[in-house]
Amino acid sequence: MLRPILRWLLFALFVIGGLIFLEGAIGNAWTSDVPPRLHSEIYLQCANTCLVISIAMFVLSGLSVWLLKPKKNRRESQDV
Repeated sequence: MLRPILRWLLFALFVIGGLIFLEGAIGNAWTSDVPPRLHSEIYLQCANTCLVISIAMFVLSGLSVWLLKPKKNRRESQDV
């Protein structure tokens, strides 16, 4: 009973976190390029970091769904 709830809760949290970090990556990339800045490389490095964290969170969301999938009973798998 707890496993499906945990599965979808983790999926939702990782997707929401990934979207938040993706928004941060887009914002920092825009800030580093569009308005001329004195130290634009700092914003670009922060955008790259946010992008990597966002990709990691999306991968973790997929893993949480895949690894916490319901397990088949041995008896059901032997009957088939």
